[in-house]
Amino acid sequence: MDNRLGGVFSERPFDPDQRDLPWRFDPPSFVSWLEKSGLSSHYSDLFSMPRADLVRLYDSTFDRIELLEISIQANKSMFGRFRKLRLDYMELHNISRWSDLGNDEDHHHIEWKEEVFARIETVITALNSEQKEVSRLERLLKLTSCILLGVHPNYESLRDYTPDPTRLQFPPRGSTLDEILGFGREEQRLRSIYDNTWNKYPRIDWADAVEEV
Repeated sequence: MDNRLGGVFSERPFDPDQRDLPWRFDPPSFVSWLEKSGLSSHYSDLFSMPRADLVRLYDSTFDRIELLEISIQANKSMFGRFRKLRLDYMELHNISRWSDLGNDEDHHHIEWKEEVFARIETVITALNSEQKEVSRLERLLKLTSCILLGVHPNYESLRDYTPDPTRLQFPPRGSTLDEILGFGREEQRLRSIYDNTWNKYPRIDWADAVEEV
């Protein structure tokens, strides 16, 4: 097996957007910002969208992410089964390296290897595609959450955002256990689209959530 499989099981594939966010270049329009963020210009009306439509977008995006994550786990499990199958076959037939096989006398082993490797490649391709789509959908979910929470009520607030040093990023010293546990709620954590500590969980019930002021 070649080394292409080495990084398949990271939680997310390497995404340069997470290291050098494209929207930090301050595009002149929201459409440009979306395109640089890997999102469709179809969402260019997000800031003017009725709240009920934003909630539906949040919910449908969250559902799509969770379905993809189920499929990702299934494909990871499939990859593991193929890997075990390959190793068991090599042990059963006393094969140390596939490259040691001869084209004539070992043709049946070579045919088996090629068939299994083709299936593994299919699983890897699906995994990479699903992980990339989850990353894109999570950016959309984060943006939608920012708008619903009033963190970014318009494109200018998103484009011109600078961190507010008066907002605490951690529970203050001496906080009670209840205060510490409550501090981590989604509504409190998400301070901007650029917050790289954001976690989509827990899922927000927008009937109970309020916009930030």
